Parts: sequence; C-alpha cells; structure tokens
Amino acid sequence: MGNANPIMKIDIQDSLAVKNGTQDSATMRMVKQVFRTKVTVIGAVIVVLLVVLMLSVDLLSLEDPYSMGSNLRSSPGTSGHVLGTDNFGRDILSRVAYGSRVSLVIAFSVVLIGGVAGSFLGLVAGYFGGWFDSLVSRFWDVIFSFPGLLFALVIMSTLGAGIETSIIALSIGYIPLFGRLMRERVLAQRSYAYVEAAQMLGASHWQIMWHHILPNSLTPVLVQAALAIPGVILAEAGLSYLGLGVPPPIPSWGKMIAEGQDLLELAPWISLIPGFMILLATLGFNLVGDGLRDFFDPRQLQ
Repeated sequence: MGNANPIMKIDIQDSLAVKNGTQDSATMRMVKQVFRTKVTVIGAVIVVLLVVLMLSVDLLSLEDPYSMGSNLRSSPGTSGHVLGTDNFGRDILSRVAYGSRVSLVIAFSVVLIGGVAGSFLGLVAGYFGGWFDSLVSRFWDVIFSFPGLLFALVIMSTLGAGIETSIIALSIGYIPLFGRLMRERVLAQRSYAYVEAAQMLGASHWQIMWHHILPNSLTPVLVQAALAIPGVILAEAGLSYLGLGVPPPIPSWGKMIAEGQDLLELAPWISLIPGFMILLATLGFNLVGDGLRDFFDPRQLQ
C-alpha cells in the first residue's frame, strides 16, 4: 500500500487540534465561571490558609501550647499573648494553631478512610449485586439507624479517648455515606454501552470496574468528600467537648471550648476563639465543596 495522503493527515491533525482546543476552552470557561463567584474564592482562600497553618505550625515562633504560665486568663492583646491565655496560663494563639493540625488531620484521615472503604464496597456491591450487595446494604442500614455522633460515642466509650480512636469511630460512620453514593453511580454506569463493549472485548470484571466504571463514578464522591470535611470537624469538636475525643493536654478546638465554658462571663475569648476557628473551617470547606459541585456540573460547559 502507498503512503497515506498528506492532505488527509494534515486534516486529521487539524481536527484533533480543534477538538482539543475546544475541550481546553470549555474547561477554562468552566473554571472561570466557578471562580467568578466570590464565595468560592473566599472559601478557597480560607481552606488554603488553614492547610498552610496546619503544615507550617512547627515553623512559626509560637509559645509552647502545653506550657503553663502565671498570667491566667490574660485578655487578647496582652504583651506576649496576642489572643490571650486560658485558665491555665497557656497561650491561646499557640493552642489554636496546633489545634488546627489535630482537627484537620482527623478530618482528612476520616474522609480518606471512609471515602476509600465506602467507595470500594459500593463499587463491588453495585457491580456484582446479589448476596454481597444485600449484606453490605444491611450493614449500612444498621449504621444509619444510629445518629452519627451517638454511634461515634458508643465506639469511643468502648475504645477510649484518643486521636486514633476518634479517626476509627468517625470513619466507620462515614463509610455508608460514600458507599451508597458510589453504589448508585455504579448501578447507573453498569447498563451503559461502553460496559457492554468492554465485556464483548473480553475485559474481566475487575478491569471493567477499575478502568471504566470507577473513573466515571468518582466525581460525586470527590464533591461529597469536600462537603464531608466540615461535618467531621464538628463531630470531632463534639467528641472532644464531651471528653471522649482528643485527650488533654493535646490542644483541640472542641476541648478548648469545653475548658472555657464555665468562664464565659470572665474570659469569653477562651471559648469564642476556638469556636470561631471551627466556624471558619466549616464555612471554608462548605464553600469549596459548593464550588467543586459547580465545577463538575455539566451545565457549566454550556
């Protein structure tokens, strides 16, 4: 056979370039549309600042968060204590900064463990169905029958307080949330033509699940992960407030609120400052989650 027509080759390359250019321009339009919303930008800035604080807290010139001093309940603006001190003379700025690491590490760990485990169970249950699907669904129904915080309290009261046990308790409660979402997506994707085509080409079930169905089902899981982080932060704060989360003297936003609740009239900043940090983190991740949902919305491409 002779060489391919050079004119045809140029036309194919041009058409591919036009197609790629169209996809790139559509993606850029979508990104601009999402970040045109000021609240999304505000949420992204808040999240970035919190993550930077979490990663660089050891590099900052802060007081020892465990060191007790003689200046008890110093008000914000006191020399050497920008945000004041608590009832034990510990620097609140330092404890809030180190508390951000505790809260965010727990939140990210819970979402990662719950998201991976739940997505795997939902993927397998949705694809194969049968007795495994029924067994997993009943397991999720049992977990959902308990209020989220109550279920974590039961586990924490059994295992004891600690960062690791907090992650375990909260992760178990979040597995069904991601699992059901993944299962619904897999059930919808399983009947699509590309799955039947892959089966006809001889692809195994695991190849179809990992290389075809899973990539097309991850979008709502990623959005749910961003929206789940604020809930984990609030749940961890609630556990620490009740004395079943992070044990003292490890700084935790929820524990700091509990330590200052009896001093709201004398020293309200002890509880209000960590409470504001919880509010700020919750707001930031919620706004980012809404932005991700808009980003993955196909209507943004129009």
